[in-house]
Formats: sequence, structure tokens, C-alpha cells
Amino acid sequence: MGVIFLLLKLLFKDVLRHIKRTKLRSVVIIIVLALGVGMSTIIDNLDASLQATLEEYYTRYNMPDIVLWGNNTYLDENITQEIMDNIDGIKYIEPMVYLYGWTFLNNNTYQVRIIGVPLNSSLLNISKGNIKDLHSNNSVFIEENTDEKYDTNLQIGDELEIFFSTNQGGKAANLTVKGFVDAPWAVPYQQYPEVIFGFMGIKALQQLLNLTGKIMYVQIYVKSGYNTTEVFERVKTYIELHYNITVEGYVHSTKGGIFVKRW
Repeated sequence: MGVIFLLLKLLFKDVLRHIKRTKLRSVVIIIVLALGVGMSTIIDNLDASLQATLEEYYTRYNMPDIVLWGNNTYLDENITQEIMDNIDGIKYIEPMVYLYGWTFLNNNTYQVRIIGVPLNSSLLNISKGNIKDLHSNNSVFIEENTDEKYDTNLQIGDELEIFFSTNQGGKAANLTVKGFVDAPWAVPYQQYPEVIFGFMGIKALQQLLNLTGKIMYVQIYVKSGYNTTEVFERVKTYIELHYNITVEGYVHSTKGGIFVKRW
């Protein structure tokens, strides 16, 4: 025991002697180690804070766990009920239809994305207007964040002349602004600098696009305790087997919207 103590004492003295000879280097090393430990703690706390913020954001706007679509084809709208009846682990499903086009407003040209959703859609956070107006044909609710971003000054009662993209018929339609929706999740998906996003009842938009009985996207919400990726794979297999079409889509690892896999 005495020998071990003596060896440790000699080792400690040798370390002190080395530090005295290389004071500057030792101080620098100690500072770097302290900074490293401090930065690691800050990064861990920041990561936890960001994850909590993402969870809160995507819970607030009730983002789906799975989004899928047919590759270069429309889906039959009855497919949503079939999926509910045949695939375990699904809480509920929302079909969607998109209108792609453009409009003139305040001497500017804007790309337009109109999203057709069910009237009871969990994605609709109405900030202005009456949700009953979503039943009306040619009524649109504008996403309020894009309206503020581009300073379009749209008001309830304004009319928008929408020109459809060529692959959706190339025709035009007049839509009346009936309200505003708080849906900032839509904005990051824009493909152009200036895009006005709006929402309509899915039946009205299907009629406008001559797509009665057809849908473009399926949003799926998975029950707690089920693996989202496994549910997607079962849905994908079911659709491809029974409808003979190729299915594409993505799943979220959390409500934070991190794409863990895309098909």
C-alpha cells in the first residue's frame, strides 16, 4: 500500500513539474476541454429544445404520419375506406386534391396552389370566416401567412381569377375569398418565389377539376403504438396489389416532420 502511495505521489509531482514547464500549453488545453464540455451541453440542450418546438408545432397543426400518392395517376376516392377496413393501426385518413395554376393580382403574377380537403379536415385552422362557406362552390380560404408574406391585401369578398395549369385543363375560374386559414406548414412546400395557397372543400374542387370520384393524395394518421413505416408498407402493398398502380410517398419519424423514408 505504501509503495502505491509513493508511486502516486511521484507521479503527481511529475505532472506538476510538467505543467510548470509548459504553462501556456496546459492552460490552452484546459480551456479547450472546458469549452468542449460546455459546447456539448449547449448542443444537447438546443437539440432537445428544437425537438420540443417541432413536436409542439406539428401537434398544433396536426400533421399526418404518412402521405402517399399514385405515380402519375389519380386514386379512386373509395380507396380511403378500403384502407381503413383492411389495414390495422390507422386512426383516420384524409384525401386531398390540388389545383395548380396562376393569377394576376395588384399588377403581379402569382403561382397558385389550391388544396381540396374534407370539410371536417383536421388541417383546417380557420382564423377568419365561417367554415360553412367551405361547402360553397367557387369559395376559397386563403392561407394567411402567404397573404402577409406577399402583402397581397386580400379581403373576404375579393375575387381571384385562377388560370389552371395546362395539365389540369388550362381553363380559368373565378374564386371568391370567404376566409383565411392558419396553415404555415403549406408554405415550405412551395416551388416558386411567390405562391398563394388556398383551401377549398374537396367535393367543390373535384367538380371544378372534373375529377369527381378521384383524389391525388392520401394523408394517414397512425394509431399510437403502431410503427409508421410498417403501416405505410402495408398500405402501399395493398394499393399496388388491388389497383395495379405504383405508389409513392413518405413517412414521418415524429410529428416533427422528419422524413425517414421516401418511396
